[in-house]
Amino acid sequence: MLIDRLIHIEEIEALEVAYKKKFGRLPYNVSGWTTSKNFQKEILEVFEPPKMNNPIEYMYSYSLDEELLESLKCKFSTGLDDSTVIALMPNSTTAIVNISNLLRAYNYKKTCVLTPAYFSIEKAAGSYSLDCKLIPLINEERQYKIPIESVLEQNFDAVWITSPVYSTGYYYKNEEILKIRKLLDRGILVISDESFCVGNQRLIRYFENHPNFIAIYSPHKGICINSYKFSAILYNRRFNTFIDQWIDVLSGNLPASTYGSAKHFLASNFEVCQQAYESYMEAARTELAYLLKAHKHVSFNFDSEGSMYTIFVHNRPYEESESIDFMRKVIMDTGASFYPAFLNGLGYEYGFTFRINIALYDSEFALNLNKLLLYLR
Repeated sequence: MLIDRLIHIEEIEALEVAYKKKFGRLPYNVSGWTTSKNFQKEILEVFEPPKMNNPIEYMYSYSLDEELLESLKCKFSTGLDDSTVIALMPNSTTAIVNISNLLRAYNYKKTCVLTPAYFSIEKAAGSYSLDCKLIPLINEERQYKIPIESVLEQNFDAVWITSPVYSTGYYYKNEEILKIRKLLDRGILVISDESFCVGNQRLIRYFENHPNFIAIYSPHKGICINSYKFSAILYNRRFNTFIDQWIDVLSGNLPASTYGSAKHFLASNFEVCQQAYESYMEAARTELAYLLKAHKHVSFNFDSEGSMYTIFVHNRPYEESESIDFMRKVIMDTGASFYPAFLNGLGYEYGFTFRINIALYDSEFALNLNKLLLYLR
């Protein structure tokens, strides 16, 4: 349950505050959403957002210039035609809420979420009284597999997937893309949350204009520009009237940053920022690989991309990752902390796992991650 996960995060944060009271500083969290000062410096040196012509008047997705919307569609995938419609929203959580409302209205009664996935999906579906089941992906030789037979046997109307697989940086290989095609062609609505997707890894290029495919994108979020961003939903035209009517109710008007970031995505400067992001991540991955060589008790999927990754700790029981008492001991003994990956939907079958964010990578991050790995030995 979402509430249980939030309570667990709050308990970890309470332990971090207790550490600060005792030692005068917060412990270093290697899983946090923030970025290092080095990363911020690299991006801000090249970041050139467009100027707003009129920051005063209301803006809505359906009132935006058609040319802008068509340009965005084309940038997400060049083969999209008039059967695919785009709507803009301030963030991916708002997009998730609007799609959950759509599932209710169009009588998609039985939904599954392939985990790991963003925790808001389950709760949003539940708030609309959708029958929602969490089904874990199969982790097979460090590759994530869709349990296609299990999904088909249970006769779901809609399936949520996340690409890259949430908090792992892992993109689906061809075999899994064929499974998604099979779901679509069976008449199952597939919602693909690709908010962290970077570059031309977008799944929509395989399923252009398929009537049963809905995609969520948030290009700036994918390159760790976290407050200046927009989210786009791409969906079949048959849903358009409904979404246009309900985004007023559930999303309201668009803030200036939504419009500005959409314009920035179309500008050449977005590619400059993406290149700066990718250069930083490549250097961080290289250093991370070197650091992990000294720790034979952990593994990490070097086939992954992006900023969020999962560390697998092989010699610790899963139950310890759920234990607040164990986390208290870790924090007090090391001055470092993390968010266990079960909070992202990696269950018992994955063992002891935790998330790291390499957009934080600098000497302080490396020092604290190394301390944690030594402690977990």
